[in-house]
Amino acid sequence: MPPPENLVTGTQMKWTLFKKLSFSAGANLSIMTNNQLGRNDFNPEGISRQLREAADNFMLTNNTTKANLAGEAAVRYADRNFNIGLQYNRVDPAYRSLGIHYVLDDVENYTVTAGFRALKNKVNLNGRYGWQRNNLGNIRRNTTERIIYSINANLMFSNSTGMNVNYSNFATDQRAGFAVINDTFRLVQNTSITAINPYLQWGKDIKHMISIAYNNNKLVDVSPLDITGRNADNTAWLLNHRYDNRKSGVGTSLSLQYLKNDFNDIQSERMGTNLSLRKKLTKPDLTFNVNGGFHLLSQDGQKDGNVWNAGVSGNIRISDRSDLQMSATFLNKDSRLSRSFNELRFAVHANYVILKNKDHEKK
Repeated sequence: MPPPENLVTGTQMKWTLFKKLSFSAGANLSIMTNNQLGRNDFNPEGISRQLREAADNFMLTNNTTKANLAGEAAVRYADRNFNIGLQYNRVDPAYRSLGIHYVLDDVENYTVTAGFRALKNKVNLNGRYGWQRNNLGNIRRNTTERIIYSINANLMFSNSTGMNVNYSNFATDQRAGFAVINDTFRLVQNTSITAINPYLQWGKDIKHMISIAYNNNKLVDVSPLDITGRNADNTAWLLNHRYDNRKSGVGTSLSLQYLKNDFNDIQSERMGTNLSLRKKLTKPDLTFNVNGGFHLLSQDGQKDGNVWNAGVSGNIRISDRSDLQMSATFLNKDSRLSRSFNELRFAVHANYVILKNKDHEKK
């Protein structure tokens, strides 16, 4: 694999007039050298000579260097109970960034956004409707155009009962992310999301919540693997109970689950439960979590063994600007029809805030 090098710079701006009308805009310029060992005998078409000379101060450029833009602009009017706005998003063809792998490039969206609030914010409705197209550089044989829309509803029937409803037929941020499909990490792009979640909660110092959740995600696998089918349809039915004791910092979660995956010409199902126990400490500022689960498996209507998992995770705040997250998970899959395996996963995330705005400092 040739060694690449990448320089990304961007800016984000926002103006507010009369406390109700706001304008925002952002842009990111990505300059990518695909091969640091490439030739350097002419200026490539994908970048101007002036921009390449400026980039030479920070990175290596040559015949494989290209520059592309990604950005957005929006105008929004917000009143106490109503808001409406216009938004434009664009990602250039061949836009790449080593910081964000597999960004969905060659796409632009024109959308209208609107929101409505009533009954002292017990009813919150937000929606988006617009138009999306690709082939911005006219380099493909076909151009795809489609209507895009999303809706989000948060309803509070009383102080203890409510419901959240979400639907979207497109990904708003255009980024791919990791998902677990059939116990395997895949890099996917969401194409449709449906979620319905009614809940019942009670208590103050000792809080309980019971919720039913329905989720359906339609995905496209963008992993760099040779597979026969890239479209996935994931459905989940969950019955959850959550318990939190504010005084002791102890909490538990119990979930009964039915999961169904249609992916790569295989239909798999699982039924089971997950249980987690968490504890929050103040000195040090640490949140600790232990979890485990067991599921019965089936594939294309036939019994397919079982899978169980156990994990531990922790989040420790080092300072008001930094924190460290760590997790370890063990998974054992005993399958009759597909591959059986044991897997141990580790993850470490370190976060540091370089700049803090005034609102963040107040919090």
